Parts: sequence; C-alpha cells; structure tokens
Amino acid sequence: MESGKKTPHYAEEFRRQVVLEYMAGGTNINQLGVKYGIKGGGVIKHWIECYRKHGVCTMHLKSRPKEPKAGKAIRKPGKDPKRMEDALRRIKDLERQLEDERLLKEMYSRMIDIAEKEDNISIRKKGGAR
Repeated sequence: MESGKKTPHYAEEFRRQVVLEYMAGGTNINQLGVKYGIKGGGVIKHWIECYRKHGVCTMHLKSRPKEPKAGKAIRKPGKDPKRMEDALRRIKDLERQLEDERLLKEMYSRMIDIAEKEDNISIRKKGGAR
C-alpha cells in the first residue's frame, strides 16, 4: 500500500451485511469484494472468522480473551485431589517456617535485651539515630 493512504473503516452493520450475504451462500469472497469495493479477500475472511467466533465482525478483537484450543482441557486446581493435597501440605510447611522465623526473631530480640542489660552497651539504634 502506498504511504499516506489510510485503510478504510467499515461500519459494523455493513460488515455484518457482507458476512451474512457470504454465509447465505451463492457468493464467494472475491465476488463480495468486487460487489462492495473491498480490496483483498483477507479483510472479509477476517470478518467471517470474527463473526463465527464472537458474533461480531470487528477488526479490533485483540482485547477479547482467547478461547481455549479444542482438545485441551482446563484443569481447575480445586478439582484434582492430589494437587489439593500437595497444596495443603505446602501451606502447612510455609506456616511452620513462618512460625520458626517468628520464634527466631523473638529469641534474637531477647538476646539483645540481655546483652544490653548485662554488658551495659547500646546495640539497637535509638528512634532518632541515622
């Protein structure tokens, strides 16, 4: 395409009319292109595909979520007992690790308190210190 030329914009109703005429049969994509002055069969093919998938004939369907491919089942995590058991085990392990870290923090804090009291030294930073 030459630079400076814009791609024509077709109204949704017009696109639908072209697609429905194609789907009614008797007219192929090339004939429709000639009849309506649409250059390149790719545009009409795209409208047909979009209409079949989404019920609309728009060129701007990139924002719509993609449909899963046929033959590939979508597994939900809650439906597989083995995965659920593994997830629960992992949660318990993480909770145990979190509790261990909390106890370790408390132990270090008490050790610092004892060292500051017995050795009369300042280990922790004071509120205004930098």
